Amino acid sequence: ALTLYDDWIMTFFNIVITSLPIFLLGLFEIDVKDYIIAKHPIIYKFQKRLQYDALIFWMMYAIYHSLVIFFIPYFLFSGSILSPQGKTSGWTVFGCYVMSFGVSVIT
Repeated sequence: ALTLYDDWIMTFFNIVITSLPIFLLGLFEIDVKDYIIAKHPIIYKFQKRLQYDALIFWMMYAIYHSLVIFFIPYFLFSGSILSPQGKTSGWTVFGCYVMSFGVSVIT
């Protein structure tokens, strides 16, 4: 089986782009000060509930972005872009373009 991305690109993306910001946000985020929670424990009751229409909207939005990110480079490379040495670009170059587009959309 052939992967679209190199292993080091997937590892870097998973650690730095997806995991690290969430970890740091959870580590340093303070919604309510400790002394306020101690005085008013009812605060925990008023958390946001999961809204399924918003979840479905964001899932559809993610599917749309993934299709655009994949198919724009796919159609750009369908004509087999030539390098200066006369060689055609392969899956590695295609994967680099897809990953670059994906990271630019995410950030």
